[in-house]
Formats: sequence, structure tokens, C-alpha cells
Amino acid sequence: MSDQILSLETIFTNVLVQPATKENALSTIAQKVAPALGISSDILKQGLLQREKEGTTGFTDGFAIPHTQVSGLADAKIAVFTFNNSIQWESLDGKDIEVAIVLMTPDGPSNKEHLKLLSQLSRKLMNPDFVQSILNNKDNSTNLYNLIGQIVNK
Repeated sequence: MSDQILSLETIFTNVLVQPATKENALSTIAQKVAPALGISSDILKQGLLQREKEGTTGFTDGFAIPHTQVSGLADAKIAVFTFNNSIQWESLDGKDIEVAIVLMTPDGPSNKEHLKLLSQLSRKLMNPDFVQSILNNKDNSTNLYNLIGQIVNK
């Protein structure tokens, strides 16, 4: 595993979720990304679901930014998922989700990195050119890594 926040092994393209619900998508995300990070998929899933209860992480234009703090995680990590089918997510604009950028940070009372990364991603997703670039490359993990990695990797 790389020390970078985003790595190629945490980019998953063309993921099929059936039925295409937010809960099933979050479960699939946890099952796929937890082994790559060496964390419990159950703990990750519970954290993501708990965060959704506080309010939707469905953004706009087909994007979601599910996020949680994870016990046992040493450093902040991001995973990217593109879906074969659109996911019903209760997004801010009412559109289904095609891309999820998943933010996972270490559990702790004063985790400022969590807010910093969330802010960086949210701001970038307000840029129509960036959004279109992601959507145009949603089948290409290397291009997704380059596009999103330039924002989050140090």
C-alpha cells in the first residue's frame, strides 16, 4: 500500500451494485476497499452508514463523497468507485450517483485532515470541467488516479 492518500489499488471502475441502492453501494464499497487498506469491512460499512444517517453524502452531477473516520486506520485514504449502474442516493440535486469518492480518515477527536480533504474535493466537484473530466474517464483507473490524485496526494 502506498503512503499516498489515493493509490491505484483503491480505484474501482465499472462496479455493479444490485439492487442499486445507497446501502448496497456502501456495503460493496466496504467489501472492496477494506482489504486493500487492512481494515475491517464491517467497521468501514458501519461508519459509512452511520454518516449517511446524519445527512446525505450525495453531492451533485452524479457524484457522492461518502466519508467516515475509521478505527485502526493509520493515515487518510481515498477510494474511487465508478458504477456500471446509477445508484439511488438522495443526492443534493436528486440525481442518481455514478461516481463515489470515498474519504476515510483515522478516528480521532481533532481530525482536521478529514475536513481539509472533504473541502478540497467538494470545491473541485463544483468545477464543471473537472466533473466532466471524471465522467469522461470513469472507465480508466489510471486517468482517474491522475485527475483526483493531483488534488489529494502530497
